[in-house]
Amino acid sequence: MKLKWILKFFVILSFERYVTCLWENCDYFQQLELGVTYTISSPNYPNFYGTKPFSCRWTAKAPLGYIVAYNCYVEVPQGLNCDRDRLLLSRTGVLDVSRAEVYCGKQWFTADSFDESGVIGLLVPFTTTGGRFQCNLSAVKKDCACGYKNGALKTPYIVGGTETRINEYPMFAALVDLNVGQVYCGGTIISPSYIVTAAHCLTKRIPDQVGILVGDHDYTIGSDTQYSALYRSSSFIVHEKYSSLTKQHDIALIKTAEMIQFNYGVSPVCLPFRYQWSDITGQYAEFVGYGTKEFGGPVSKVPLKATVKVISNTECSQKMSNIINDQVCGYTSGKDACQNDSGGPMFYTDSKGIVYNIGVISYGNGCGGSYPSVNTRITSYLKWILSKTENNYCYM
Repeated sequence: MKLKWILKFFVILSFERYVTCLWENCDYFQQLELGVTYTISSPNYPNFYGTKPFSCRWTAKAPLGYIVAYNCYVEVPQGLNCDRDRLLLSRTGVLDVSRAEVYCGKQWFTADSFDESGVIGLLVPFTTTGGRFQCNLSAVKKDCACGYKNGALKTPYIVGGTETRINEYPMFAALVDLNVGQVYCGGTIISPSYIVTAAHCLTKRIPDQVGILVGDHDYTIGSDTQYSALYRSSSFIVHEKYSSLTKQHDIALIKTAEMIQFNYGVSPVCLPFRYQWSDITGQYAEFVGYGTKEFGGPVSKVPLKATVKVISNTECSQKMSNIINDQVCGYTSGKDACQNDSGGPMFYTDSKGIVYNIGVISYGNGCGGSYPSVNTRITSYLKWILSKTENNYCYM
């Protein structure tokens, strides 16, 4: 289902069609603590609120030097110019929300306050047919950023792909078998404490045996970038429905033993909250990994990237069996992920150059042939990720 880009604009509100006494008996304030995720929602959530008019306001304040990060789902009647039920977000923290961003219809959105305070308001008119919303709130550093690529000269490396630039993808991570010192799977940094990868990369392994290599390039040298670091794993979180037979729900999280230090060569990817309802079929995405250059071939010493076209699940099902909505497929002749790329990212870069992780490399049939790659669709697991991790995410 395509996202309706709804009417996100600044307005001076007229409250005549709503209750005369705003925020009466429904006005909340929360001082945010670091490392804690707070949830606010409409009355009776997850059920719809009723058909009587009302208004509610939620004010949040982060510690000095931090901002309020909002991750919201809204499902309210879609009026002309949002003139019916409306969710208001004052990123400036103005209590009367007289100049606010307005949301209506059905969508998932993320936003940050400009300073320490932010205000959410819900206005429900006499004409309402009911609706609902829920937001997760957390305090993040004011300079928080995600999804940024770095530039440098690139060099051709393999047929159908190229060697990445040094630290081009600072969110890319490699899983290392500490018993043999070998990269065996990929992953992606999503927060200072968590890596997202494939469930099958963690089966029959224990955290003490798996290291997380970040900020590196040629992992056999270890000195070609000053940002290289190896972190130990603290715990694994494998999706409860993962099946090694069907290869469905092939997603897992690794918590690091210590927080990952962010810098030029190491930083998080953006999770695709804004693409929750988007159809990206026909767009192009990139696989990144230390995998083999051909099926059964040697593992690459440097990360490689390959650009593929996102294809529909209907088209994918013509070649691969048991494809479900929670998977996303990619295909371009002669370009593919391969062995040891599993768990690595399927990146989508938007028009502003921001990188989103839309997929986890899962499986295929050979490499670079006539079969598409099958990947775990990240948007299907955003709620699962949020439920399993501390919500220290940057939202773009």
